[in-house]
Amino acid sequence: MNKYANITLDGGVVEQFSVKNVASCYLDSSDDIVIDYIGGSQSKIASASALTQADVDIVFGVIKSAQQEKWTQVLYSIPTLSEVVNAFTFTF
Repeated sequence: MNKYANITLDGGVVEQFSVKNVASCYLDSSDDIVIDYIGGSQSKIASASALTQADVDIVFGVIKSAQQEKWTQVLYSIPTLSEVVNAFTFTF
């Protein structure tokens, strides 16, 4: 069974992503949050304004918590970040 996190985008659209096999979570040069997976896939959380390291800490905190908890919960929510999230992308 996999665990997932969801994030609400501007306009109320909710995107989900896996928290399994996360290799790293960091802020890139465009001030987007990048989640790299062990298999080479990548998720990216973007905003029209710059996201911050504190936002990365929030996202990583949810991922870490989900990975450490037992299987009684499989969906975790990313709380509101410092800027409105307007895009979420996943690449293989």
